[in-house]
Amino acid sequence: MKSVCLMFFVFSALLFSCSKETVKTPGQVSADQINSVVNQSSIKYAVVHDWTGSYYSSTTPLQFSVSGQYIVTHDYSSSGPGSTYYNLERLSHFNIGKEIVGNQDTVTALEIYFK
Repeated sequence: MKSVCLMFFVFSALLFSCSKETVKTPGQVSADQINSVVNQSSIKYAVVHDWTGSYYSSTTPLQFSVSGQYIVTHDYSSSGPGSTYYNLERLSHFNIGKEIVGNQDTVTALEIYFK
């Protein structure tokens, strides 16, 4: 009887510990990596280079946030689209660079390349 209870307890503990783990998509893993770099460097701007088939279409430096597995750029200028979502499942690579915003102010920005 003791061994049955002990086995039930061990099996329950094993099942509970395994059910807590989550499997992350490549986009979520990329988001975690980007969040880590952004938080360490206090980066507030991003430049998105989106592959359109034969060339990269690039944005100006925009404020951004990470939401789940998406990079969300925020462009509320009069001609801007508002918020644009980029799925990190399509991420090719990213790096940190210097960019010019506004009145020639130089900022550190996240440069993101999508395939």
